[in-house]
Amino acid sequence: MDDHQEQPAARRQSGDAVAPLPSGRIPARATLEGEAARLEPIDSERHAEELYASSHGVSGGDAIWQFLSYGPWSGMDAFRTWLRDCAAFHDPIFYAIRDRGTGKASGMASYLNIVPKNGSIEIGHIWFAPSLQRTRAATDAIYCCCAMRWTS
Repeated sequence: MDDHQEQPAARRQSGDAVAPLPSGRIPARATLEGEAARLEPIDSERHAEELYASSHGVSGGDAIWQFLSYGPWSGMDAFRTWLRDCAAFHDPIFYAIRDRGTGKASGMASYLNIVPKNGSIEIGHIWFAPSLQRTRAATDAIYCCCAMRWTS
């Protein structure tokens, strides 16, 4: 290795067994409850209107999509179709984020790159409508994602 390559850290592996082992199952497609936010498995009929209204035609709405590979949509029908496709995926698993204070769905997040055998998962596809940005509900939504429990 030359000086420009990362050097492996010298550390002793414990050899201890991992306990408990990952369940080997995918996460349940269930509502995740937080104090300020509720994450609901995406449903195009239930969530499309609120999510579209909170993210299209509002001040700051276009900025949501700047670093995502999709959006904004030209109209409600296109958005509803996209949400219907999202609901059909097994990986990623998409959620609508509902602010408990306003009662409105105003963002999304997902679990992706799910590897149950290893107990590993990522969160992504995160977008918050301007009304959700920098709120307690936004922070709580991410906490709910991170505190998820695998199905047993």
